[in-house]
Amino acid sequence: MDELPSRSSSNSSELLVKTKLFDIDNNIAAALAYVPLVGANIIFSIIWLVTEPKSNRYLRQHAIQSLVLNVGFVGLHIVLAMLSFTLGVLPFLGFLAFIPWLAGGLVSLAYLAGNLYLMYCAYKGRPLTIPYITAIAEQNS
Repeated sequence: MDELPSRSSSNSSELLVKTKLFDIDNNIAAALAYVPLVGANIIFSIIWLVTEPKSNRYLRQHAIQSLVLNVGFVGLHIVLAMLSFTLGVLPFLGFLAFIPWLAGGLVSLAYLAGNLYLMYCAYKGRPLTIPYITAIAEQNS
């Protein structure tokens, strides 16, 4: 099993810092930003963005990355639900509503697996680059 980075690693000082509000380690707080419950991860991300100083880039970057992922996930689900509903009410094409419904289920499974992996990476202090999203998070953290 992987161990936390040693105190001599380059970003270990960021991981060992405690949060201002709950007094927990940065790696645990960053992992909480990815809890795969849509309400919980948004709340934790907003709490970290509001309470943590700008100097805590590690935690702020994970919070912003989590928010961007959740907005994308919710937006994609809204589009798939609207498409499924639209196809469902069309005469003779109602059976096609199953396709976006199934795609929504697969997106939810990918979201769950992705968030669990992001939680693991955040807890271990491993850098993880998600195309476009990491760039947005680094710009705004």
